[in-house]
Amino acid sequence: MVVVSKMKTILITLLLFFTSFLSCVKNLCGCDPVQPPSIKAVVVQTNNIDCNRPLIAIDNSDTAQVRMITGVSATEFIASQLPISLLVVNQKLYISIGVFPAGQSFVCTNLGPQY
Repeated sequence: MVVVSKMKTILITLLLFFTSFLSCVKNLCGCDPVQPPSIKAVVVQTNNIDCNRPLIAIDNSDTAQVRMITGVSATEFIASQLPISLLVVNQKLYISIGVFPAGQSFVCTNLGPQY
């Protein structure tokens, strides 16, 4: 009788141990949304003469990815929505890049370098 109760205890423990591994798996069904790629960049200027916004330079290893997303082959871009805490020259960043939604675009002049 004691052996049977020990076997039950062991089986229940193994079952709980096995199910705990299944419950910790982050992606069970493959239905999680795909995260946008992170692109390496660095802050070049904190206040660009054209737009009064930060200027960032894209890392050479990510320029092809940026070109594929935006259709622009430049390596320097004006940053939008960059937190104030990151407005430091030579600050390295991981950014997501995209096209502006309607109503979020801004005006720039042609006083500074062409991009």
